[in-house]
Amino acid sequence: NLYVDPGDDCTFRYTTEYLQSSGSFNLSTRIASFTFPGCTTTTPDFSLSATPTSQTITAGNNTSYTIDVTPSGGYTGSVTLSVTTALPAGMTVDFSSNPVTINSNTAGSSTLNVNTATSTPSGTYNLTVSGTDGTLTNTTQATVVVNPPPTPDFSLSSSPGSATVTQGNAANYTIAVSPSGGYSGTVDLSASQLPTGVTASFNPASVTTTGGSVVSSALTLTSATNAPTGTYNITVTGSDSTGSPTHSIQLSLTIQQATSSDFTISATPSIAAAQPGSSTSYT
Repeated sequence: NLYVDPGDDCTFRYTTEYLQSSGSFNLSTRIASFTFPGCTTTTPDFSLSATPTSQTITAGNNTSYTIDVTPSGGYTGSVTLSVTTALPAGMTVDFSSNPVTINSNTAGSSTLNVNTATSTPSGTYNLTVSGTDGTLTNTTQATVVVNPPPTPDFSLSSSPGSATVTQGNAANYTIAVSPSGGYSGTVDLSASQLPTGVTASFNPASVTTTGGSVVSSALTLTSATNAPTGTYNITVTGSDSTGSPTHSIQLSLTIQQATSSDFTISATPSIAAAQPGSSTSYT
């Protein structure tokens, strides 16, 4: 009797009875088995994998991974996914579809969404994703690197960066306040290191930015008629109305000597001849 072992569909088993040629009790039973090379057995199972394996985000943003459930050995079933790692403050996870149903040895997948708050501590977190059907359990790893959120701030710039005037005249600049990192607030503007005879005025003296918008103020530097000539570096400072943050830039002002008002006299011709008793003329 020759048959294939149904436990693995790979092992052939053989049993038979025969009479020995000698002895008083000659009926015997022979049992044998063999397996063809290359014939292996596979237990129904599944495996998990994450794509990509690592993501980097800024705290307050979100990211996602594709979790693939790949069957083997003819596995079919319903695999429930979860993240078993303890999550840091402000981080939450969810799956787009859960459980994942495997039919006809075809792989299934679900999207793992990782959400963070601005308060989530920066660091590298190795998330263990577990899948179970109640009997079998397998895991995979997904790494998320959380960077700190940018600090709300602003910067100053001037257009132009330098100007030239004569004594008694004024130079005009546009001072721009550019927010970053979600900054919103009121910035008070001032000028310092002004040379003798030069005054500064801002219109407006304070600017307010919200929603990431760039705002500007007109700066006028007015020189007196007796202001000393030369090139001067003037500091423009912007300070948040609460006192911080504060930033400064430098711009250049060159004062040239004013042209003096005067007149000249000339005669044409410069020389003329006249006889006694006659006359001549000049322009």
